[in-house]
Amino acid sequence: MDIKKFNNALLMSNRNIEKLAKKFVNGSSNAVVMEMFDDKCFLADHTTGQIFEADYSFDGSTFVFENFTEIEFENDDNSLREAISDYFDDKNVDLVDIYENSTEMNSDVFENSLAEALASKNVENVIDYSPLVGINEEIEDTKKTELFEEYSKRIQDKPMGSIKYFNWKTPVKVSVLDEDENIILNKSIFAKAKKLRSDVNFKKTLKEAAHTHLEGDSSLLEELLSENESIVALDEHELQELVGFSVIGDKELMDNRKAIVESIEDMIFADPALSEKKSIVEAEKANSNGDTSEEVAGPSEKDIEAIKAALEKAKEKAQACSACDKLVAKIDDIIGHISEAAENESVDVNALKEAVEILSL
Repeated sequence: MDIKKFNNALLMSNRNIEKLAKKFVNGSSNAVVMEMFDDKCFLADHTTGQIFEADYSFDGSTFVFENFTEIEFENDDNSLREAISDYFDDKNVDLVDIYENSTEMNSDVFENSLAEALASKNVENVIDYSPLVGINEEIEDTKKTELFEEYSKRIQDKPMGSIKYFNWKTPVKVSVLDEDENIILNKSIFAKAKKLRSDVNFKKTLKEAAHTHLEGDSSLLEELLSENESIVALDEHELQELVGFSVIGDKELMDNRKAIVESIEDMIFADPALSEKKSIVEAEKANSNGDTSEEVAGPSEKDIEAIKAALEKAKEKAQACSACDKLVAKIDDIIGHISEAAENESVDVNALKEAVEILSL
């Protein structure tokens, strides 16, 4: 068995699945894992004191939690809710003392399970998204935009790498690896790349750079690639055509077309920024089934502005909460990433997914 298969086998062990589940669930605003079984689990909402039974599945990359059923305890006088609230309001509260003083909490197994679950949650690292619950009902026009609909579907197809909030109604998906993390796409990179073939100045400079490269000086060619990053959007055949059209009429360069193309590909691979951009472009090509027209490469400016306006509304709700500085900072960060990308004629895919996710609460 190779190391990759062995790692996958370890990942799918019950113990590791439970550890992963706890990491994701305990990182949410309002939930902790109490116990896990083969396909069911018990989750607690530490903000309300409610306990839920839920179905869960894990396919090696994505968790799905669904079918939440609240467990009702007989003779419940809200002591459980008060105990949990006290624990999170006062970090010096001893959970053992709390439960010893609670006449209703008379099961050692239950007490230990809940106490352990609560103690495992680091609230200092958790952002409270609860002030945004219901924001989706206030942004009906934004929800109708093509961008919102597209990214709502994208979140389902490629779930985020964290859980923000459980509403105990709709299924919750989370991925071990967020495929769109750090993905930034240039909306017009494919269109720009295709225009290079008819750009007289570019072809003239490429011709000159190719000559100096063959003479042993690659600086001009490297500079040309750096200033025309859209060239990474060309596949091998398109790059051959571009070079061919640029050097036509020059016998030396025509005879060395293949070597010039290979040199350009090597330079792209060797440059970290260009190499990363090429990987992103190739991923986008695959996601769009080869359709790289400018129309499908990114959302409209109008839709981007609608999302930003909705985020500003969400920020106002967060600012009304006295203890939500982290949430306000988070929204500012998302707006900043979306705005910066738009200024650079790009699309920050992960930021847009996160925006749509919180605007759906």
